[in-house]
Amino acid sequence: MEDRYKILAVDDDPANLFIISEMLGDEYEIKTAASGEEAFTVLNTFTPQIILLDIMMPGMDGYEVCQKIKSEQRFSKIKILFVSAKDMVEERLAGYRVGGDDYIVKPFDQDELLAKIKVYLRFRYNSEDSLEEEIEKQEQQPQVFQQINQYFSSILYVQSIFPYCKVVCKSDEADALLLRTTLKNLEANFHEKDLLRVHRSYLVNPLKIISFQRKGTQDYIIVLKDNDAQMVQVPVGRKYQTTLKRLNPKWFISN
Repeated sequence: MEDRYKILAVDDDPANLFIISEMLGDEYEIKTAASGEEAFTVLNTFTPQIILLDIMMPGMDGYEVCQKIKSEQRFSKIKILFVSAKDMVEERLAGYRVGGDDYIVKPFDQDELLAKIKVYLRFRYNSEDSLEEEIEKQEQQPQVFQQINQYFSSILYVQSIFPYCKVVCKSDEADALLLRTTLKNLEANFHEKDLLRVHRSYLVNPLKIISFQRKGTQDYIIVLKDNDAQMVQVPVGRKYQTTLKRLNPKWFISN
């Protein structure tokens, strides 16, 4: 399944991480972390829709991790489900107080966990569909297009981090621009020769494409080069591969 929803599981017990990975790995893109500190390292490059979070861990406990995640705007849309052996009412309430969205007691029932994940994903994206329509009707969209045009020669890619789009011009993303718009809106206003859809969450500047590289048996990544000759990689959604090969077969010749 292409462009799968992303889940981060955080637990200091390798057995629990293995069980969750085996249970969810066929349907979702899973990353794991053995501590709160490692979770934040993962979050630097991986933005999940849901985090499954243990409470009792060395270093930062689950409550601290949740509170820190919820305090950062870039993570505001992530749903956090505590998965813990702590089953007292006060412990559950503490989880909700720090921003947790739900609480599942170990040992958990697999069907219950799967059902909760599907409910939260459905709720999240139904809500975002309505918000997307609202954004597309906003009068400030021409201003957004002006900003895109201003930086266009330097743009590497645009990533959807709903309800914003992150416009990235440099490999370190330090000067990334956040605009309140949608990829759908940008795609409709910029021809594919200017901003090219390559993934459910990415548009790229085709002038910055260096090559396509195979990743696994069916997947590709795009290699882009910024103005400082630094390389950046962006994933390619499987359903976009045919269109991309039609646009420029040479991109894929060496692959």
